[in-house]
Amino acid sequence: MHKIPLLCLPMLALIVAGCDSGKGTSEDSSDNIETNDPIETATETDTETDTGEQVALTLDVDDVPIEPIEHGTLTYFTGHITGWTVDTELRWVSDGVGEISRPTPDSDGTLTLDLTPLEPGWHALTLMATRGEDTATYAISLGLCEDPPPEGFSTAPDPALWSLYGNAYWDSNGWIEITGIGGGSEGQVFKTDRAIDSGNFTVSFDIATGGGINGGADGFALSVWDVPNPTALETLLEKTQPGGCLGYGLSADCGNASYRGFHIEFDTWHNGGDPVQDPTMANHIGILLNGDAGSHYLWAEVPSLEDLQWRSIRVETVASYVTVYMDGRSIMEGDISGFTFEGGYLGVSGSTGWASNYHRFDNLDLEGCVVP
Repeated sequence: MHKIPLLCLPMLALIVAGCDSGKGTSEDSSDNIETNDPIETATETDTETDTGEQVALTLDVDDVPIEPIEHGTLTYFTGHITGWTVDTELRWVSDGVGEISRPTPDSDGTLTLDLTPLEPGWHALTLMATRGEDTATYAISLGLCEDPPPEGFSTAPDPALWSLYGNAYWDSNGWIEITGIGGGSEGQVFKTDRAIDSGNFTVSFDIATGGGINGGADGFALSVWDVPNPTALETLLEKTQPGGCLGYGLSADCGNASYRGFHIEFDTWHNGGDPVQDPTMANHIGILLNGDAGSHYLWAEVPSLEDLQWRSIRVETVASYVTVYMDGRSIMEGDISGFTFEGGYLGVSGSTGWASNYHRFDNLDLEGCVVP
């Protein structure tokens, strides 16, 4: 579990009136954290010392992280102040929670901010110095991320987080049933509260299939579709095909739509055709791309797949290299030339035909630090 590019950068520069501070000005703009526009204009005011020399009240912040910071880690932000006197009021302020602390600088003007009390999320932080009518500010934006908790289905899925389509339903025994046992069925369930980021990708989940009629069919697949929002996802899902296309196929033998997607399928019915859609007569697991249910960049036979026993699946992508584990054992891995995981919305689809099976899905665990 996005897409949401997780970047946070320094938000503004500081200007010293009447001298070259080495930092340029930027035009005033609206409060827009996502585009890293300035939150507010920094200010400095010269203050006279005991010797009569004018000293600027200035603030700066070092080493603003480019990537989000993991929530709960012992992390300190470091700032610096010049022109500080004992009557200077210093504050760290968050746009979400207000004042965080009132630091006292070290002898060299160093200030620190402990981030551990802040909740996960995006934060606009401002370091503020006030001395009479003299003020200086420095503002930054950063994300505090956390690993999403595993998502089981002991209770019905929250409609604010999950969307069910077609014949998919929540089973009160504690899982999502994608198709039911009926013939000619198609169902889908997608996590629609957020998209998954591009880049390396790791996901774990449990599946079980079997218990059907006429030899059992057809199978199901976990997909991640690269679309911008849930509305676009629904438009895409209307183009997917059932039967041997498993409710995710929409290109090549399954249609003429064009979308970027990543799929791991659990196929329990051999589909022929010209060309042959499946690489083996046996039940198998495969890695496929872009809604082409015949692409099979990687695959492995699992003859006992439709025994209706729960299996733990783990999928890892690192650059173009993909590894799939079943019950803790690697069953296939390899480099897919030109492949890049683009992220998007994750879900599971499945279908039945003349033959049928149950298609059960549970215990989704998306790894990776995510900014809520």
